[in-house]
Amino acid sequence: MGQRSRTEIDLLVAQNIRRRRIQLGYSQRDIADHVKRSVTQYQKYENATNRVTIGRLVKICEFLGMSVGEVIKPWPRFRWRPRNGRLVGANPGDDT
Repeated sequence: MGQRSRTEIDLLVAQNIRRRRIQLGYSQRDIADHVKRSVTQYQKYENATNRVTIGRLVKICEFLGMSVGEVIKPWPRFRWRPRNGRLVGANPGDDT
């Protein structure tokens, strides 16, 4: 099994949860304890080394007082395609 590469959305989520955590004055330990993960594992979420599951992201967002939508909001390159329920790139053929 090969190593996966970080995507733009992975980096955006990581950047936004880190920015919000710092803005509110929380430590990584505060959030790691809340989501029942080690500080090392939580650091991997903020560095986009590991992907955070949607369930865990919801818990992180609740702790930070923000919605999951706010975590991915500044990502205008992608839009929702209701027909098949996928995120697609703004350019044809740029599906994710």
